Amino acid sequence: MKKVFLTLSLVAAAFFCQAQLFVGGDLGFGVTGGSVSAKQGTYSESITLPKTTTFEIVPTIGFMFNENIGIGLDFGFGVSNYKEKDEDYSYKESVNAWLVAPYFRWVFGQFDRVSLYADARINFGGGKAKVSVTEGSATASLDGDKVSNFGFNIVPGINFMISDNIALNAKLNLISLGYNMTKTITKDLDEFEYYRDDDVEYTKKETNFGFGVNYRTALEVGFVYQF
Repeated sequence: MKKVFLTLSLVAAAFFCQAQLFVGGDLGFGVTGGSVSAKQGTYSESITLPKTTTFEIVPTIGFMFNENIGIGLDFGFGVSNYKEKDEDYSYKESVNAWLVAPYFRWVFGQFDRVSLYADARINFGGGKAKVSVTEGSATASLDGDKVSNFGFNIVPGINFMISDNIALNAKLNLISLGYNMTKTITKDLDEFEYYRDDDVEYTKKETNFGFGVNYRTALEVGFVYQF
């Protein structure tokens, strides 16, 4: 029994000697907007388009058991603000979103400083919107849509070692394969009154399966530090 225990201990020690901890993440910021103008003779008019500002941070932590197999966890938070304004009307919507995604990593190609891998991910996420509407001198603050997400995806990626410890990492979401479900809850409400006594709550479930369906962007780039 002692020999068996000693053998198992040596195998475990050899296994974890090859292990490697890594931390990193993605940081994103974006602003969209603009204006439309029209001119006829001496008359001109300009309309400001809706403006959307987004910010998100997604740290990751992982553990490579050896050169080919590892596990990790993404956990993130994002904020999105949408603004639309007219002469006597304005609409603002702010969304706070979160993400938790454990994954299993398989490195299937190693070429000097470049490694190719695939992550099998389980995604959990959600968000809730707050709405502010102003018309004339009246302003109302309301609860907006509540969204929850669940999905399973296989996402390929590329890791490039810049130095012995720092790597540039890219996830190729465009060619990922997976299943996702999004649930949205919307209340039927009057913008300038409290919820009606006979409020109606709408629940919409959307599912999809296919390539490149798990992320909003085709390519995500971040940095990773390997200990």
